[in-house]
Amino acid sequence: MKNALNQVGEVYLTIGANRSKIGKVSVTVQGTLRELEALTDEQKDLVLGNVVRVKDVTDNGILIVELLNK
Repeated sequence: MKNALNQVGEVYLTIGANRSKIGKVSVTVQGTLRELEALTDEQKDLVLGNVVRVKDVTDNGILIVELLNK
């Protein structure tokens, strides 16, 4: 999962603001498009189609993402 760091992806399932709800993102990791669970520290929900960058990965493999197209 650490290979996902700094990768750019797209929100597939709404991610709740301030880590309130786990969502999903589509991101390419080691050449394979994957749908992975994600959380965000953004102040608003991230919705389908938002472009995000992976800034961290939790110990249990959940991606922490930030919005790119602010």
